[in-house]
Amino acid sequence: MYNKKQYKTIVGKRQFSRRVAKERQELFQMCSMDSSNVEVTADNNFDLDTNFLNADKSSELLDPNSSSNLSDEHDLNIELFNEQIEFNTVINEYCETNVSKSVDVEDNKQLDLQSQLRKWAVCSKVSHSSLNGLLKILVPLYPGLPLDSRTLLKTPVSTSVKQLENGEYCHIGIAKGLKSLLPFSCKDEVIKISVNVDGIPLYTSSKLQFWPITAIIRNFNSPPFAIGIFCGNSKPSPLSDFLEDFIQEFAFLKENGILIHDHTYSIEIENFICDAPAKAYLKCIKSHNGYLSCDKCWETGEYHHRNGKVILKGINALRRTDEQFLREMDEDHHLGKTPLLDLSIGLVSCFTIDYMHAVCLGVMKRLFTTWISGNLSDRLKNADVQILSKRLISLRSFIPCEFNRKSRALDEIAYCGKLQNIELFLYI
Repeated sequence: MYNKKQYKTIVGKRQFSRRVAKERQELFQMCSMDSSNVEVTADNNFDLDTNFLNADKSSELLDPNSSSNLSDEHDLNIELFNEQIEFNTVINEYCETNVSKSVDVEDNKQLDLQSQLRKWAVCSKVSHSSLNGLLKILVPLYPGLPLDSRTLLKTPVSTSVKQLENGEYCHIGIAKGLKSLLPFSCKDEVIKISVNVDGIPLYTSSKLQFWPITAIIRNFNSPPFAIGIFCGNSKPSPLSDFLEDFIQEFAFLKENGILIHDHTYSIEIENFICDAPAKAYLKCIKSHNGYLSCDKCWETGEYHHRNGKVILKGINALRRTDEQFLREMDEDHHLGKTPLLDLSIGLVSCFTIDYMHAVCLGVMKRLFTTWISGNLSDRLKNADVQILSKRLISLRSFIPCEFNRKSRALDEIAYCGKLQNIELFLYI
């Protein structure tokens, strides 16, 4: 006994397209069979009409008073034939239109579902394994969906990775980030961006770390986007290879502009936002604990034997300028040529002092550490620390919900992050 083939419910997009094409062909064949049946019926009717006309014609031939002739019969045959062609054409167009419309509707539903799933997975930060499990549940109900999360998210098959001495670098691009974030109604002709470069440790038991190059658009509130990412066991080396793709792309965009939404924009770097170690590394200058480490003034530090630190005491020192940095007038301040000179920006004025590291995680944390566990001549009495801690804890019930962190006791200050230090510094 012949059984109709049972299709698998979980198929890919290509297999689904092939099935649709096969169903369309079978439907065309059914429509063609129906039209051929209509044609046979018409032919039979035509034969009957012909026999009737022939009989009538013979009677007319016998009748000398008959006015019919062969031209009338020929015109009738042509008229019937044309009507049959028009009828077959209408049937075929109707079948083809209905099939194509149904296929287009299904394709649009599948594409809309894929875009919604893709957006949800990215915004909710769903892992690939969880997304694969969800797709296996949905594919039997929506056969047009892919089976793998990489296909749904349109993950590139291959990625261009540059090999450096101590790791790998992947360049994503400035233009790609700007095109994905810039709105349609941007009235500014110049796009200003702020660039950040910093190291991010990945594990506590390994030296593996990320060094991403990120940026934000200053014209409006926008989330940061990645320009490039380095992965290795230490700082990216050599620095020129690490910054090469970023510098070349920015120079090209600065000269030619960037086309977004049929409008060409100019691009500028407003500033670099980096902590002190990353800033010193990018500018190839003395580190923040050196004698001539300040990148804003010419003040020379003094070594403090009591705590083993280099301290910059002056507050009215001569300021550094972009021209002085370009000429390397302070030889003790520079350690080499920085690749950022190719950007043609002010390497003094465009590097800001990072508020988070300088104040919140710098001055505030150092003061609290000194008051609690510093030298005996500097730190507070234990009774005073207990009184301050009780008062801070008593304020917890009065801190509004807009603050993510509540105040802690002073002996837990080492575990406070930048948000709690800002809260203590500005409000408490």
